[in-house]
Amino acid sequence: MNLYFEDQIEGLKTVTEYFCSLFGLDIYSINISRYTILNGPSDVIEWIIQRQKRLSAFWVEHLDASDTVASLLLDKCRIGSSAYINMKVPHQFEFNFKFEGDGYLEIQRGSWFTLENMLNVNCEKLSLRGTSLTNRDINLFLKHWMSTDLKFTQIKIYPEKPMSENVIFTGIPTVRKNTKVYKETEVFAIYKGFQVKRNDGLKTARIMVNHVDPYNRHGLFWMVIWDTV
Repeated sequence: MNLYFEDQIEGLKTVTEYFCSLFGLDIYSINISRYTILNGPSDVIEWIIQRQKRLSAFWVEHLDASDTVASLLLDKCRIGSSAYINMKVPHQFEFNFKFEGDGYLEIQRGSWFTLENMLNVNCEKLSLRGTSLTNRDINLFLKHWMSTDLKFTQIKIYPEKPMSENVIFTGIPTVRKNTKVYKETEVFAIYKGFQVKRNDGLKTARIMVNHVDPYNRHGLFWMVIWDTV
């Protein structure tokens, strides 16, 4: 099938609508990158929002974004149950980011991502790279998690600076564990680390600080959460 449209955006909409109708399916995901049609993301995203309430995944990858484009994408990514954000933004860029979904949120090159942003995230899995989050920020987030009913089952933070167990766990009751923990639905094991419980006792977390990671010289903050037995 060879198709040609003078207006690429309208052509994309037409072809997408045809195949969605043919197979009786909604649009599954959107992927925006440096190769995306110029000036197209805004029109396409608005069209999707009018067409359906939700996407399974919203991807932004390998993109150099202006303030305007970055703000648009971080605002609209909330239509995804999961989101992957990998974009370079201007140095002083800030955004009141909020995200809630039933899947994952993965952020690469997250220089813009703050503690306030993190406190407004609620999903199953969270992975953060390139942020300026501090040990104190992680401590405040843990206290927030302990006092709320959040969806998280796994959190990974790849810090830009060395981590301190003393600061991260200040004011938090912990128990050091030397046993392995397996999650039945995941293919990994947590060795040793600190055990923390939510204030209501319904959730338990095993946390490893400075976990060795070959791609990050400051290691990894790794938190796995499950229902307390």
